[in-house]
Amino acid sequence: MKTRERIIYKAIDLLNEKGIPNVSMREIADALDMSVGNVTYYFPRWNDLMEELNHQMMLEISHLPRIPFDLSDLHSVFERVPMVQEKYGFITRDIHLFISHYPEFARLRKTLVGSRIEDMINQLSVWAQQGICHEDSSDHNHKRIAVKMWLFLASWSVQDTLLRETEYALSKEEFLAIIWQIFTPHFTPLGMEKFKEIKERAQF
Repeated sequence: MKTRERIIYKAIDLLNEKGIPNVSMREIADALDMSVGNVTYYFPRWNDLMEELNHQMMLEISHLPRIPFDLSDLHSVFERVPMVQEKYGFITRDIHLFISHYPEFARLRKTLVGSRIEDMINQLSVWAQQGICHEDSSDHNHKRIAVKMWLFLASWSVQDTLLRETEYALSKEEFLAIIWQIFTPHFTPLGMEKFKEIKERAQF
């Protein structure tokens, strides 16, 4: 593994373990048994490292399926996003701290989330044409469906951390069942048939 990649992976480990305020370039260097100069050669400022970690997270999210996709692709999104959030927990669990310290992150995240919501609205329109979900209407508002989905996904990491090891903790299967409930009231009989196939295959 190249030195730059080692620094990134070790930074992620330490930040997840200790939180953003409690990690320094010196600590990352010591954990890798290298000099601080080796770390700052690749990331001269702390903000440079944070921007790179944010870029890495955004890159992983942006690799999720783009429209048009089918319901099974949507299921893969539901499975993948919590994994990315867990990997970059120091960002997703301290999102307000990250935004206040790194304004560029807020701008990039707003742009990305906005584009993914628009993608979902457009995808719902495609599914309506295919007879999978109902047309956009007051009862089946595509914008509200898309926003609900991303609000749930965006807040999942924090809530999961708070509820973990309590009687209210949710299993992966329960998480999947809940997020699908955002969509199923808006499916046609054809859409419900396809959903049942996914549910049986994924066993949730």
